[in-house]
Amino acid sequence: MEANDAFLFREDRPTRGNRGNKTPPRENKTRSSTRKLVDPLGDVNVLIPGRHRCSCHASRHKLLTNCLSCGRIICEQEGWGECLFCGRHPGKMTKHAKATVSESAAKAAKHKDRLLEFQRNSAKRTSVIDDQCDWFENADVNVWLNQKEKDKARQIVQARTDKAEARKRQMRVTLDLAGRRVVEAVDTDSDDGADAEEAEQQPTLLNPYLRGPPPVFTKGGQRKSPPEPVRVARPASKIQHTDWEIGDLHTEEWEEEAVPSPVGRAQGGWAAAASQANRGLWATEHAALNNSEFVTQQAAQTSACLSMHQPWASLLVAGIKTVEGRSWPTTHRGLMWIASTAQPTDRETVAALRAQYSHVPSAKFPKEYPHGHLLGVVNIVDCITQAEYQVQCPDDMREENGSEHLFVCTDPHTLAVPYKISGRHKIWDLPPGLNHRLAGGLLVARSDSSQPEPAPPATKKALDLFPHPGSPEQYSLLDKAARVFSGRHTASRVQVLGNGVVLLKGWLSTEVQNCVVAIVQEVSSQSPDGFSRPMHHSGNDMHCDMLHMGRKWQSGLGYMADEQLPIPPELAHLASVAAEEAAQMDPRLPTALAPDIALANYYSSGGRMGMHQDKDESQESLEAGLPVVSFSIGDSCDFAYIPPESEFESVVRLDSGDVLVFGGPARMMFHGVNKIYGSSKPRAVTMRPGRLNMTFRQQFS
Repeated sequence: MEANDAFLFREDRPTRGNRGNKTPPRENKTRSSTRKLVDPLGDVNVLIPGRHRCSCHASRHKLLTNCLSCGRIICEQEGWGECLFCGRHPGKMTKHAKATVSESAAKAAKHKDRLLEFQRNSAKRTSVIDDQCDWFENADVNVWLNQKEKDKARQIVQARTDKAEARKRQMRVTLDLAGRRVVEAVDTDSDDGADAEEAEQQPTLLNPYLRGPPPVFTKGGQRKSPPEPVRVARPASKIQHTDWEIGDLHTEEWEEEAVPSPVGRAQGGWAAAASQANRGLWATEHAALNNSEFVTQQAAQTSACLSMHQPWASLLVAGIKTVEGRSWPTTHRGLMWIASTAQPTDRETVAALRAQYSHVPSAKFPKEYPHGHLLGVVNIVDCITQAEYQVQCPDDMREENGSEHLFVCTDPHTLAVPYKISGRHKIWDLPPGLNHRLAGGLLVARSDSSQPEPAPPATKKALDLFPHPGSPEQYSLLDKAARVFSGRHTASRVQVLGNGVVLLKGWLSTEVQNCVVAIVQEVSSQSPDGFSRPMHHSGNDMHCDMLHMGRKWQSGLGYMADEQLPIPPELAHLASVAAEEAAQMDPRLPTALAPDIALANYYSSGGRMGMHQDKDESQESLEAGLPVVSFSIGDSCDFAYIPPESEFESVVRLDSGDVLVFGGPARMMFHGVNKIYGSSKPRAVTMRPGRLNMTFRQQFS
């Protein structure tokens, strides 16, 4: 027995083996017979006086420390002092251990400094995934390609490499003998070695008006058909249009006697095409699309954007400025978005430009020049050099622009509300989906009075919510609406459905609901569109009728530029009060709401709406988490939503008079209407069968 081990003795009872012995054990057996050593700490937390070696590893006794030399766990039974295993002091380390720890700490500090330095200076902020390059460069190890495809991929990679090496060795210059200078030509070729092959496979743009004989105008004479133009095949640009999209671009009279022969662009051009009666607006009318609806559709499919300084950017989208200069050319033809840079302008520059363009007829100069915003679109019809510009453009139409290359722009359209955005250098692409959202907000910068007025829309049967529109009952409700709305509103029950989602059960009384229906019926009667069945951007009709207040909403395009009847102040005040009361129940909701857009959705018994997000408001409004207030009147429904703290769909039943408010962290939550419970409308609510849902939003914070 070791000196440091402590054991207790107890008498052993007879085992099963010795019970079968012939000689029975004696009853008065002395204690010096068979004895067994037992650990006293087997099941009880017992401390033996003194320091004794223990194997509990601090599971039964209190932990004191660890030995820094051997690593042994020292419990309260072993006590303070030298380690009972290695004999060293627990708090002292050996020289080897100290050296190891110091070396490891130095390596860790060095590695930390290297990572921090990499994060500050060398971290890769973006990652561009090029599937085509990945397919070419990894052709040898791509198991999905056959041998023929691998050989073709190797050839394309080799062609790209050879072209890149050849471009480094080539240098193109232009000798300007008149100006006595040597100008290095800009290489506009693409880096893709297959561009030439792709350009040959693309369709060609045959537009007789681009290369054909320009018209010549005189004060008198009879109209004469122009000669057959020369049709020149040109590679298609990134944004193409055909002749039917352009329409009849020239409707002026041709000269009766002499018709010029087909000439190039430098010999014909602007001086011959400009009309004496309308020279100031020629740049806007020439080769213009003259179709605002078509421009809106094409803008939704165009993501190319050009960054410009203010105030030149606003003047371009306003139609006052018709050319934009750059030191580099572009092959882009078609619509292009215009964004202003983050550099603000000054009053002196604006005043100088107003004086410069004061000769432009009916010019409407912008009141504001926002910087760092998306402003609108223009149609780039051509890119010419400075020399061609001096030859083609007449003196009274020529703008002061000394750039080497000029972009000729037509069809200016401005956004009704500029969109704040962070742009990039030269021509870049908008974020995905942004062009679809903003295309509906484009307005014609300068209207053309020569265009025919659009035909009036066909009349259709209006959808009436009130049983008898224009009756004394409706006008009685309209008269007392303000008094009823200003009263106290009490919810029968308040439910916090999630972070930023509050349900006010029965917050709208029956009298308030009837007044809301009467007001919506009055707005529908005065609105030119009334309740209409909107079309989803997929091409199918939605399962509800919609009435717009403030601005018109369109699926896939967001809020349109054409203004609708404003929200009645009584309804706007009622929505603001509901938002404030919901914010008292959930502090994560913003307290203030000044709605400027409202949508009234009418669901029949078979109506529904799929899961979606309300994200067409401005970026400032979405980031501020301004709430959406929803009134439910009429039939009950199953409202589906996914709260921000969950990944699963929840369903709550909304009855007539309920008010749902969601905002803050739940502003971008998915929600929809799964089912309408027909014939569940309370009898006291004066409305046609169905469900009326009023949603109030604030477009700008």
